[in-house]
Amino acid sequence: MRRFVIKGLLFTLLQAGVLAGVYWRYEPQLLAPAGVNLMKHDILERQPSPRLVLVGGSSVRQGTSSRELERALGYHPVNMGLSIHLGPYWQVREIEPYLRPGDVVVISFQPRVFGEPTHTRRDDILYVIELRPAYARFLSLQDIKPLLDRGVLPYLTYVVNQAITPREFGSLRNYETTYGDLARLPPDDPQAVRWLRMFPEHWRPCRAAGLRRFLNRFHERCRARGVRVFFSFPSAPTPRCAENRELIEEVERRFCTGLEVPVLNRTMEASLPMDCFNDALFHVDRKGQRERTAMLIERLSAALGADAPAARQLTEPGRRTEPPRRRGRLEPPPRERRRREPAR
Repeated sequence: MRRFVIKGLLFTLLQAGVLAGVYWRYEPQLLAPAGVNLMKHDILERQPSPRLVLVGGSSVRQGTSSRELERALGYHPVNMGLSIHLGPYWQVREIEPYLRPGDVVVISFQPRVFGEPTHTRRDDILYVIELRPAYARFLSLQDIKPLLDRGVLPYLTYVVNQAITPREFGSLRNYETTYGDLARLPPDDPQAVRWLRMFPEHWRPCRAAGLRRFLNRFHERCRARGVRVFFSFPSAPTPRCAENRELIEEVERRFCTGLEVPVLNRTMEASLPMDCFNDALFHVDRKGQRERTAMLIERLSAALGADAPAARQLTEPGRRTEPPRRRGRLEPPPRERRRREPAR
């Protein structure tokens, strides 16, 4: 027994030495998705009130034009959308401490987060925490199991690969630093849009009720602070929506029944032609971005009514909304703009 214990300790010390050597060579990247998340938090903190906070995954990251939302509604948008890998509970909890009275929150989750299996990695949370450990407070009990199942192993694999051959993933220059929108959309990939499936095989909407209860509690806390919350289903290709109509309606029935958060649109209402998407089912291109932004402006204008700053300005002609200032330590240097010479 004593010999076994000694060998076990030696094996543990050997593994600890290898891990220590890996972490000695490993350096966290500010340009990885975690760095983008910190940049968006910086925008959220410095953006003036009232703000329009967009919450969700990659469908939100490139799904709207914040500049058009600001022009039409009068709110100062903050696009917090980044990746489905962060999970819906984290994405909501990370914005709650920074909300102010008068803010509006629009949440949009892809349909597959309402059930299992999702087949999505959850290691992005670990990358954010290693850059800013204080954000570990945003973890919830619902995040622990997916993090252990689909987060720890991809994270350790990434750390080892970066320690051996460091590479850069992503860039802050791809993001617009006033609102957090994705400025450079991925290249078009029609084959991916055509063959990707909306739901994994044997998928079932078993998490819809839990997410509904979570958002109801979040909505109640926000209402007490003077913050309005809405939900919007993301846009998807019309042919895929038609193929999965029964499953989509089942998800919406389980989620929306008893939901206290006002729903701006259903999935079929927000569907767009296939040529409005570039590299994934929920990633719209510029044309789809314009269509979805116009729909959100119409639905939010009707839901907010006279409470929207743009509507109040109609009755107060002398009032103007100051544009947000560009400053912050995570901003990349602004691009040089060419000035057009006046025609002679």
